[in-house]
Amino acid sequence: MEHVGRARRDDGGGEGALGEVSRVRYRSGGSWCACRVPVMVIATVREWDDEEGWGVLDSPETPGGCFGHYSDIQQPGFRTLSPGQQVDLSWEAPGFKQDGYDYRAVSITPRSS
Repeated sequence: MEHVGRARRDDGGGEGALGEVSRVRYRSGGSWCACRVPVMVIATVREWDDEEGWGVLDSPETPGGCFGHYSDIQQPGFRTLSPGQQVDLSWEAPGFKQDGYDYRAVSITPRSS
């Protein structure tokens, strides 16, 4: 996610630990806007369904699993993942369940084996 303008961190009482979603404000057009910036973690693919184009990723920072969609996979060609595969995961906690999961992927990058 690219933001144009000046940025400053707004902890909002959060702890800022690895894996938590940080909030920042950026100045755009003369006003401050709040946005959420996901943090990158290493995750493991629990399950993946090529036909439906989604799966579940596990990391200590996303207890219960993180919903991932094929459109979030950062690779050319047919985008798929395999159970047990390691990935770099940027995620967010949208405040509602995404297909039954508290967390959803923003970006999934397969790691080199």
